[in-house]
Amino acid sequence: AELEGIIKAHEVDAAALVRFFHWLDGKAEQLFRGKDAGKETKEKAAFDEWFLSEKVESFRRRSAPEIFVGPSFATVSSIGPNGAIIHYTPSPETAAKVDDKSVYLLDSGGQYRCGGTTDVTRTIHLGTPTEYEKRCFTRVLQGHIALASAVFPEGTAGPKLDVLARGALWKDGLDYRHGTGHGVGSYLNVHEGPHGISASTSNVGIETTPLLPGMLTTNEPGFYQNGQFGMRIENMMVVRDFEFSETSTKESESAFAKEAREGKRYFRFQVICWVPLQKKMIDISLLSSEEVVTGFQDSHMCHDRVLFFR
Repeated sequence: AELEGIIKAHEVDAAALVRFFHWLDGKAEQLFRGKDAGKETKEKAAFDEWFLSEKVESFRRRSAPEIFVGPSFATVSSIGPNGAIIHYTPSPETAAKVDDKSVYLLDSGGQYRCGGTTDVTRTIHLGTPTEYEKRCFTRVLQGHIALASAVFPEGTAGPKLDVLARGALWKDGLDYRHGTGHGVGSYLNVHEGPHGISASTSNVGIETTPLLPGMLTTNEPGFYQNGQFGMRIENMMVVRDFEFSETSTKESESAFAKEAREGKRYFRFQVICWVPLQKKMIDISLLSSEEVVTGFQDSHMCHDRVLFFR
């Protein structure tokens, strides 16, 4: 019942975010390339990080007024260089103006009375991203896919999986200075241990707490170019039992393979965030055929759950 409430919260949260991003895309078109392009209007002057952080909350509240309680943490709404400050939050006095020349990062979440706490990050561009920005984002995406696709034996603690999220970034000499995933409560704290996925083992219990079915964890690799931009992709995942019949044929699943597992259980992740990515941020040429298929399947899953935006 607890997991049902969590999934329900992510469904309504995804619907709210899809509506928000659809609105944002249209508003950027109006302000920067449409009837207000080249003009200094009151609406454009108010179009800043703080305004968007308040706006995304209003979309959540309007989408589910009967169960939405409020944000699950202070919204990270950051444009351009501010995105490179990992825990940046805007204020009305210092918020930067949002434009169509820079990468925009939104890390936000909600608390829902159905028993769910959400935490989602999306990185978009309201204009045309550079080839370098697209390459960096795609490397983040590849790491995100690698971790989400992982199959691992019982007894595995999160730090052993962290390398999966960084491998694609390392190919370009890139990395990020934060953990890859944290536990999340059910209508509780948005950061809840002791389990987690991180290269650091400083958090108490993270090394000794194995991932088990029913546990929630985020998947949030990123990259931050000081003075230019920050990008991160964050989804929530549930640990599930893995059945080898999901990937194996009768020929490949031999009696020897079954014996070699010695009866040990294996686990996988189920993604429960259905907010699509912005396609123009992705350099398809960098993706393997398997990664393309995964992305295609994920986009259809988002479409089936809520809506799809370009």
